[in-house]
Amino acid sequence: SSCHTTTTSSNNTMPEYLEQALAEEESTILADYLMDASVADTPILMAAKDRSKDQSYFLSSVPAKAFSNVVFPLGDFYKTRPSKSDDGAGVSLSPSSSFLSVRELAQQVHLPVATKKDSMGICFVGKRKHGDFINEYIAPPTSSFQTDSSTSAMIDCVNIEDQSVVTKFDPNLNPSLLYATVGQGAKLPGAAQKWFVVDKQLSSETGAPKIYVCPGTHHPALYSDTLYIRSNNFHWMIGGRPPPLPFRAKCRIRHLQPLVDCEISLVNG
Repeated sequence: SSCHTTTTSSNNTMPEYLEQALAEEESTILADYLMDASVADTPILMAAKDRSKDQSYFLSSVPAKAFSNVVFPLGDFYKTRPSKSDDGAGVSLSPSSSFLSVRELAQQVHLPVATKKDSMGICFVGKRKHGDFINEYIAPPTSSFQTDSSTSAMIDCVNIEDQSVVTKFDPNLNPSLLYATVGQGAKLPGAAQKWFVVDKQLSSETGAPKIYVCPGTHHPALYSDTLYIRSNNFHWMIGGRPPPLPFRAKCRIRHLQPLVDCEISLVNG
C-alpha cells in the first residue's frame, strides 16, 4: 500500500504474550496491542506521493491507533516514473529527475515482478467473485427475508424514473449486486445502457427487497449535496484535536476522485 504514517513510539519493548501472538499469527491479540494508547502516540495518516496508487481513501476508515506500529515504505515513491510535467500536487517533474520509481528500484535488485502487470483486483480476494468472498464473512443483506418454496427469491431492479422493473436477479447466483454502493455501476444482465445504483431496499421492514437504479452517468438521482456519516465511523488522523464544529475541509467521495470543498457539522439523531 502507498501511504504515509508518522508516529513516535513510547515503548520499544515487546511483551512476551505479543511475541507468542506474532508467532501464532493471532490477529485479535495483535490488534488489541496496537490500539493500546500506551504503546505509541496517535500516528498521522498522509496521502501517498503517487496519487494513482494512494490508499488513504480506504485506510481512513481504520482507527488511527491501529497504525501505531505500521510503516508504509512506498509513500514517497511513484510506482512508475510519471510522464507528465506535474505530479498532480504542484511539483514539477522532468524525465531526468533523480528519483527512482518502485519498478526501477525493483529492476535494480533484479526482482522478477519488476515488469509484472498491475493487479486490477483486490489482492487478498484473488480470482474469486467479490460477492461470494463477502458472503463467507457476513450475512447477506437479504438474510432477514424468510422465503419458502412458494416464495420467489428473485430481487427486482427498479427504474427510479417510472418504477418499472428493469430486470430481476437471484441473490444466490449474483450476490455482488447486493453489496453495490449507491452511485456504483449496476451490471444488469442484458442491459443495453449503463445503469447505476440509486437506493437499496433490503430490510424486511420496508417491504419486498428492491434495488433502485437509474440510466446514464449524469442522472439527477446520482447527485447530492449532503453526505451522512455515523460519528463512530469518523476518524481524526492528522494529529492534535479537530477544530470546533462546524469547520471547512475537503472530501473525496470515491477512490481516486478529486477532492471537493465541504463543511463538516454534527447532526443529532
